[in-house]
Amino acid sequence: MIDREQVPAEPEGDYVSFLETGDIAKGAYRCSGCGYGVVVAGRLPLCPMCGSTAWEESAWSPFGRSGLL
Repeated sequence: MIDREQVPAEPEGDYVSFLETGDIAKGAYRCSGCGYGVVVAGRLPLCPMCGSTAWEESAWSPFGRSGLL
């Protein structure tokens, strides 16, 4: 019998996943401490405004699709 790893269900509600300084990311992110915004294609920095290390993905990203061809 093959053991299969169970994948947890997607969280419900207002769950926000955070990335940390040094994580590799691509897109627009907001500092969870002060709201400062960055656009990265590489490693997330330390927040230059407040020094926080936690980032959340922004709703808008310059790397997303515009919907226009």
